[in-house]
Amino acid sequence: MRKIAFIALIAMSAANAIGLSAQEINTKVAKIQVTRGGMDVSKFQTVSDPFFYFERNATTGAIITPKTEDEITIAAIMNNKVYIDGGWKKAGDTIGSYTIKSIGPNFIILKNGGKMKKLFIGNKQENNFIKIQGR
Repeated sequence: MRKIAFIALIAMSAANAIGLSAQEINTKVAKIQVTRGGMDVSKFQTVSDPFFYFERNATTGAIITPKTEDEITIAAIMNNKVYIDGGWKKAGDTIGSYTIKSIGPNFIILKNGGKMKKLFIGNKQENNFIKIQGR
């Protein structure tokens, strides 16, 4: 059934094409060949790269994503060192785009350019000291 419908469609198209004059065919072809409006090629030079490239760790190849202050959580502070991001850091070390300026008993001060941030253990401004009973 499909073959019959296909053959009938081709036969009708051929019959329709036969009825066209050369001038009518040239007119239809000219309409197809009209150039479309679009972006000027010179504007492509000013388009910025749409992709964002992450920094990669040199040894593991893992993607290093920049940390924001909301993602930085202090786990512990001991002996003027702070446990952040699975490792101990000291004053002068960096966390993402921030540098640790100083370490207090329950907080750290981070600096990024001209901005300073004070983060507390557990992101709460309260006394989270370890208390040893019996001493």
